[in-house]
Amino acid sequence: MSWIGTRSRKIAKARKAYAISLILREYVNKPRLGTQSIHEGQEVDHALDITLRCFTEQPKFLYYEAETAISQINALKSTTERFLKDLDNLHPEVQNAVSSTLQTFNSKKSLISRYGANNVNSVAQIKSVITDLQKTLNKRLDIYETQNLPTIRKGRGRPNNQQAYDVAEMVAIYFFHHKGRLPGTGTNANLSPFQRCVIAMFKELDIKADSRRACERILSKSRKKSNYAIYASLEFCANWLLTSQLFRSYRMALERNITSKQIRDMLGSISDMTLWRYLHDPYLNFPQPIYIKKRRYWQETEVISWLESQKQSSSRQPAE
Repeated sequence: MSWIGTRSRKIAKARKAYAISLILREYVNKPRLGTQSIHEGQEVDHALDITLRCFTEQPKFLYYEAETAISQINALKSTTERFLKDLDNLHPEVQNAVSSTLQTFNSKKSLISRYGANNVNSVAQIKSVITDLQKTLNKRLDIYETQNLPTIRKGRGRPNNQQAYDVAEMVAIYFFHHKGRLPGTGTNANLSPFQRCVIAMFKELDIKADSRRACERILSKSRKKSNYAIYASLEFCANWLLTSQLFRSYRMALERNITSKQIRDMLGSISDMTLWRYLHDPYLNFPQPIYIKKRRYWQETEVISWLESQKQSSSRQPAE
């Protein structure tokens, strides 16, 4: 089931990326790429691939939730300090007993050796491992102190919602790439297409922020640059990100068809007869195949969704 869970996360990520692509393409008055071939979609809109990567593949928590990350690192650091003090306070006989037990576990390939701790055979070695962990935590804290991230609050007041500003900026760059100019801001009574697009992006990415404030800040910042500078920033992103075939992989993840043998393997190597029973049992509501040249194929997303629904329904049933 772990493989199914990983596959489900990939499909959910693909669906989100495809939804973002629809929002952006509609904003610049371009047709949906869903009716075109995958290769043609790549050729038509390179900027879309860049934008999708920025929204879906870049690490977010360590940057946008930097203060929470720092708090967690400090908490773990305090825990390791207390742990080392407790080890130092152990009576020598207790240390010898613990070391002897560790050696027994390792010789039997028990829990510790299973997790790669084959060389931890004594309390002294445990202290060495924890000390190395402390050094790693301190190094990570030093990185945060030297980076001067905009997501870390300086002084009083609430920190800026940097993720909202980044989304608005990427939308503005995407618009500039297609139209050759910056988008407009609109008025309080009438939202501009730019702000409506940003609102839709916030909803899709679950960002709670003032869309108008984000749009105005980004446009004010962009107008201080020359058009060449904005275009150059887009080209920088292109050189960095465009080498992948992200959009192609998203479409393939959504549209992948699998055979009956793959279906039976997913369901625990069931037989053809069991699969036939699944298909003809109206209570199970098993996904039906499509036929291509008399061969059966299933859409993988439908099968995974069916498996998840079966898992949820079985968990809701009361135990006998």
